[in-house]
Amino acid sequence: MQEDWRIHVARDREGSKPRRQNVVGHRLTFKDGEVVVHDGVRVTAPARTWLDLAALLSVDELIAAGDSSDGGKSASSQRISRETARS
Repeated sequence: MQEDWRIHVARDREGSKPRRQNVVGHRLTFKDGEVVVHDGVRVTAPARTWLDLAALLSVDELIAAGDSSDGGKSASSQRISRETARS
């Protein structure tokens, strides 16, 4: 994957696409639990982030991202396993 230093920002489909310099805007549909608050900032949950990365990364890069998340011990990793089984 080429280095992309731009910030990717997503909003619900009903909202407008973010438009700023060095920002890539996305309009997405989120299921319950796919957006969490971390240090006061709304972000996608680890499982959703990993699935979104699947469209951008090679298989090896995607495996490395999953491995580095938490070693497969947390509920997030278990949810990633469930989500990928559904795909």
